[in-house]
Amino acid sequence: MAEKEELLRKISPVDEILALSEVKELIEKNPRPVVVEAVRTILGELRRSILEAKEDERLKSLSLEPADLVPMIRDLVDEVMKPSLKRVINATGVVIHTNLGRSILS
Repeated sequence: MAEKEELLRKISPVDEILALSEVKELIEKNPRPVVVEAVRTILGELRRSILEAKEDERLKSLSLEPADLVPMIRDLVDEVMKPSLKRVINATGVVIHTNLGRSILS
């Protein structure tokens, strides 16, 4: 248990990760709240993986360096910022002005 506590203490704070140049570049290209939430999510997952690891698992293989977390943060920000709208075809024969689903089908 002491090993887990030591690893949890080694996790960098959010402010330290936000101060990295790579993360600053992400903030310039994306909204700051999205990047901050991505950092918090990655740190939470890291904490969870440490706490849920069994004693016989190798906890030392986890990378706790802030620079090693940047690719995971970048991937999460890219996933969140990816457009979620899809093109659709209105094949009902009725022009729908408000949204799909409001026209009456015969």
